[in-house]
Amino acid sequence: MTNPLDFFRKGRSDLSNFLIHLTKDGTFEEWRSADYIPDSFFFGSSTTLKARDSLEAVLKGAPPTLLARAPFGIFKLIGINAGRKTKKGIHPDWLKCVCFSETPLHELAGFYKATQDPRNWSLKANRYQKYGIAFSSSTIRKKGGHPIFYYDRANKPMQAAIEQFADPSLIAVTKPLLPFFEPYGPKLLDPAKEVDFRWEREWRIQGNCTFDHGEIAFGICPEGEIAHFEALVNNKFPFIDPDWDLQSLKDYLSKNGWKKLAEKL
Repeated sequence: MTNPLDFFRKGRSDLSNFLIHLTKDGTFEEWRSADYIPDSFFFGSSTTLKARDSLEAVLKGAPPTLLARAPFGIFKLIGINAGRKTKKGIHPDWLKCVCFSETPLHELAGFYKATQDPRNWSLKANRYQKYGIAFSSSTIRKKGGHPIFYYDRANKPMQAAIEQFADPSLIAVTKPLLPFFEPYGPKLLDPAKEVDFRWEREWRIQGNCTFDHGEIAFGICPEGEIAHFEALVNNKFPFIDPDWDLQSLKDYLSKNGWKKLAEKL
């Protein structure tokens, strides 16, 4: 019996077969286990990286690994106040994830360009660039990946119910769920502002994501660097420039021996 999702993917441009991890330029949070103090939260050191260097480092890894550097989700903020206290029993290591987007490839250029727009205060920390790797959604599922659960913080009954997952009597059971809840709506510490990242269509893997080159569907980089990156991985998978239109992507892949991949875009 045909999976309904497989059927609809063939005719709907808003559905994707792939999950994409883009690398970033800039300074971002990197949380270290050694800095943990019970009943408090250390927001991490400032680590500065270049997106191109990060992608190269991942691909050269033995084995290649996407590192879960920082905690994600509402439970890194629940209970927060001026003293940055968190509910007892939630260790930030439980919330450290690797993130992916289910954004269709033909919309990816808008995705990374949006995060570079200086007019949007909520995107200052997410300076994605044209560097990354893509996996089939089935590959990420096998590694424990899952779509995150977006919910409206303005929905007080739902917010209260979700916060119960942090109850110390339940954490032994709810721990695997904690990184996958992400609110939208009024900003926690500044309710006059709204934040909404649903457009990212995010998936997460709890902890590091280790893989081999054979599990990658394709890589992403600027057109002028395709030869460099394909040589770096011994041509085990192709690289594409997300600024190309969909037909150009398909033509390029078909011409270079990746016809089956082109048919899945």
